[in-house]
Amino acid sequence: MGLSFFRYRRQKNHHHQDNDSSSNSSNNKIHSPSRTILLGKLRRIILLLFILLPIVLLLIRKVQSPIQYDSFINDPSSIATKKNLTVVVPGFGDMSRMPVLKKSLLAIQHSLEAKQYGFECLVYVYKDTILAKAVSELSFCRVQLNQGGLWTHHMKKVPPLDPSLTSHVAVIMDDIDVFTHDLDTAYMLDRMQGKGYNMVSASFPRGSVHREGLHQRAECKSHETGYVDILYTLYDYKAWKCWQDNIDLEINPYGWGYDVLVGDLCQVRIGVIDDNRGVAVHVSHPCEANKEGGCRKSSYDTNAARRQMEAWIAHAAAKTGSNLPGYNGDNKMVGEQQTGAAVYEYRESVLARWRQY
Repeated sequence: MGLSFFRYRRQKNHHHQDNDSSSNSSNNKIHSPSRTILLGKLRRIILLLFILLPIVLLLIRKVQSPIQYDSFINDPSSIATKKNLTVVVPGFGDMSRMPVLKKSLLAIQHSLEAKQYGFECLVYVYKDTILAKAVSELSFCRVQLNQGGLWTHHMKKVPPLDPSLTSHVAVIMDDIDVFTHDLDTAYMLDRMQGKGYNMVSASFPRGSVHREGLHQRAECKSHETGYVDILYTLYDYKAWKCWQDNIDLEINPYGWGYDVLVGDLCQVRIGVIDDNRGVAVHVSHPCEANKEGGCRKSSYDTNAARRQMEAWIAHAAAKTGSNLPGYNGDNKMVGEQQTGAAVYEYRESVLARWRQY
């Protein structure tokens, strides 16, 4: 009995020693230096990932955005993730027009910023005597002197634009009022993209402009046309690049006819926004009154402008050939006489279309 009791005590003590040894071994494993270092490194790696992840995602979006935009200009019906509008004023030289121009540019800026769209504006001043005043009044724009140039010279002066930074370009003349009727430029961009237009113009009340195609149509939200006067016009990047490239300052500096042929030459769809959110006013049209109450004479030779337009249409037809509808490009290979006849025929068809609008 006594021996059994002592044997039992020794076994029990031995069992406790084994448990203590196992526990100590386990604790040694947990608190071993190598394991502690490993866990510390793991925590630091996880923390670093949390810090770097937002930066990596931002960089990926920045790299991908031009690709998304390129897909948009090839497929206008797709939806761009971000719109950035560069507004161009192709000529300013009369400070009496500053109130209208400034209010219009601010209205465009506020419309875009309300939807978090990008905005910048570029104003070309053609009189050095008013440059300082224009810079002061339009401090939110880039104002540059391009002395003595016509509107086409100012258009051509616009530097190459990065499509990853500029998705659209707007051209606004200095006598266009976009604030009286609460024109919404952001809405125009959305409507333009949703309908697959490459160019859109604001619509105008009847009597404000003489082109029928620009008159507001109450029954429509927008309508497609083949031609718009460049008064307040929005271009997607592809349309703007083609428009600017086709301006020829040697043959046609006055610029009549570019708007008539842009649809043909650039293969773009053109629309007019009829919704009340797309209505503008041409302040100085149909004429600016002179002292006798009649219309002030045009500031340039309209007969020369028409001759330049006809010469440029003929040049464009000969240059592009079969890309232009109604012109048989094969005639260029037959002989000079037939080439001239084909160009003349196309030019007349374009002029008829111009008169129609």
